[in-house]
Amino acid sequence: MPTAARLFAALAFMAVGFFAAETYRLGLPPRPAWGSYSLVAALLGSLLGWSVMGRLTGRGMPQAMAGGLRTSFLLAVSGLFLFSVMEMGKRSLLKRYDGVLDALLGVVDLFFHHAAGIFQPQPILVLILGGVLGGALAEWSGRRWS
Repeated sequence: MPTAARLFAALAFMAVGFFAAETYRLGLPPRPAWGSYSLVAALLGSLLGWSVMGRLTGRGMPQAMAGGLRTSFLLAVSGLFLFSVMEMGKRSLLKRYDGVLDALLGVVDLFFHHAAGIFQPQPILVLILGGVLGGALAEWSGRRWS
């Protein structure tokens, strides 16, 4: 059921996803075509904010902040997995894999390759602060308009 807490959580984690992807991208070597990674991360953040953080409100501010950290962690892991699958799809169209199992192992390899880049101060700071603030904002809006 749509609530103000779910709406604010979706908007907050949309921003967290976008800025986390942008700070992650800035820490990597330049690539000619980054595509819409930041927009995909924003969409994923809004979906996770609505479904995960939106239902964790109403239990108090500390639990909401912890729920925001949980949502940020899920955003980072699912974003890395989604980007790895997208990259595997691009590589498979270029015939870089011999078979299905090779492509699935390529997803795992790409996941850990991309995960190495997220351990920089900027994306981690965006995810932690954005998670805490997003959880607090969702809790505040749930109290204010319920």
